[in-house]
Amino acid sequence: MRHSLSVVIGMYNEEENVEPVTKEIGEALSHASILYEIICASNGSTDRTEEIIKNLSAKDSRIKGVFLNEKGYGRAVIAGLAAATNDWLSIVSGDGQVDPRDIIKAYETMERRDVDIVKPRRIHRGDGWHRTVLAGIYNILLKLTFGLPGWDIDGPPKIMKREFVQKLALESRDFFIDSEIMIKAKYMKSSVAEVEVDWRTRERGTPHIGSALFKTSLQYFKNLIRWRFYYRKLVTKKIPAPPN
Repeated sequence: MRHSLSVVIGMYNEEENVEPVTKEIGEALSHASILYEIICASNGSTDRTEEIIKNLSAKDSRIKGVFLNEKGYGRAVIAGLAAATNDWLSIVSGDGQVDPRDIIKAYETMERRDVDIVKPRRIHRGDGWHRTVLAGIYNILLKLTFGLPGWDIDGPPKIMKREFVQKLALESRDFFIDSEIMIKAKYMKSSVAEVEVDWRTRERGTPHIGSALFKTSLQYFKNLIRWRFYYRKLVTKKIPAPPN
């Protein structure tokens, strides 16, 4: 029997994407005969995102909503993971750029390899040259700073075992949460597999990182420095993750 899967989707002002994204993912998982739930976690959305999530949840018990007053992608992910009830947990962006077939690919890799986490490597990216260049810089810095294996540290979809997620004790409230997962995975000597995926072009809605690219980049570099300081202590003794 296949393991059940909880798909956590962080959403901020994604009223145009909520329904098509959840529908596409649900259909793909059903076709693959995977028992699933989809948890749409809204972090301070001010449009109709939460209303649409509630409507979808009322029609389909496999779709659940988590609603936060504060902004922060990491907050949404942490709350969504806490609400998840299935064997394996997946993190997916809510902008429609993740191809559901790649969720299946990651899931099947987890089945074959029996690792703690399966992470993606985006071979084709449809989000513009500036995002691609910045992502490359981030990944180089992460590899140099923490010696992380693989490539494309921050990309979704990720699939993780429940017991692995529970040990992570995630703290990041922003987009650094993906990096935190991989940093702690290395610290805990967790097993990691990587799959090649396609990163689709956003077709609906506004890219929220793009509208505040400088601020997001600055926050990312601040997190990088802070986590490097704490990581040196993590490898010698257990201490809480750095506060945001």
